[in-house]
Amino acid sequence: MRVDIAGRWVWFGLAVISAALAGCSLPATEDTSAAEDPAVLDTTSVESPTEPTPSAEAPAESTPVSSEMTADIAFGDDALLEGLAPAGWTQLGGIEHYNVASLYDKIDGRSELYMGYDVKGLSWTTFGKDGDSSRFIDVFAYDMRSVTGAFGIYSVERELDQPKVEFGREGYRTRSNYYFWKGQYYVYVNSSHESDDATEAGRAIAAAIAGRLKDSGEPIIGIDWLPREGLVEDSIQFFKVDAMAMDFMTDTFTGLYTWTDDRIKVFITKKASDEEASNVLAKYHEYLNDYGDGVERFDVAGVSVSIANLGADFYDAVFQKGNTIAGVSAVKGGDLTRTSAEKLVGILQSP
Repeated sequence: MRVDIAGRWVWFGLAVISAALAGCSLPATEDTSAAEDPAVLDTTSVESPTEPTPSAEAPAESTPVSSEMTADIAFGDDALLEGLAPAGWTQLGGIEHYNVASLYDKIDGRSELYMGYDVKGLSWTTFGKDGDSSRFIDVFAYDMRSVTGAFGIYSVERELDQPKVEFGREGYRTRSNYYFWKGQYYVYVNSSHESDDATEAGRAIAAAIAGRLKDSGEPIIGIDWLPREGLVEDSIQFFKVDAMAMDFMTDTFTGLYTWTDDRIKVFITKKASDEEASNVLAKYHEYLNDYGDGVERFDVAGVSVSIANLGADFYDAVFQKGNTIAGVSAVKGGDLTRTSAEKLVGILQSP
């Protein structure tokens, strides 16, 4: 992931390592000790073939995929991904499981991103199209330990404005690929080709997995920090570390708002105390001074707001209210930034 103004064109995943090691986290709802991870059950990777030109083959008649389970599913349990092959597709090889120590072997440099969200492990398998060895569907199921972790990784991987799907707590489709989260799992089903039969097969596989996963329904910790007025629901993101590529911005939610013709990005985080929030604000001021064209301050109903042009007429504005740090980021134009910050202060001060 990259960020869109001066000094912030960086890859999100590379920044995660140091902050993840620092142990930044929300209040835990589950044991996040990596020591519980089982030994690697199978680290033999079935390499996916190079993607050729998409096929226009007509969809095959599919058979329902069973989603019924008789026992709870835990990371390392084949039961989550077994028996999923739709009609016309065959599972290739076995089901592989990767814990934190071996995750890099499967997803290479992207493992740091998942580790930043306290991933417990990945279960993976693949299906080949009968009669066409060049076509395949890969299935990735990540145990993220908590609903907040599952939503967090889903939110930073998500593409905006895509067709919704009817399974999981939230999910969407792009071409013949499916992405969703449910309970403490984040799952995606990726097809090598975009075609009607791959779309149908991917849907059957994803829906079956969702049917096997339990979801306690517990809320995402901190998501209610974002005000609801004007919020674009599928724009919400949770950054456990390095929000907006700033290493001091942890446990932060962002969202886009339709208060104006332009979508405005809002960020908000809450700290354990007013003093801790003040320390974060001080670091934000340092950032604005280092990368901005001078920091200005203005008052909104007793709240001091800092604003700076970070290049190309894109502005950030930030303020503190008690133990809360909030503001707007990468807004085009100083006037729009000021009015957006004023709007946000007013909403947060409302009962």
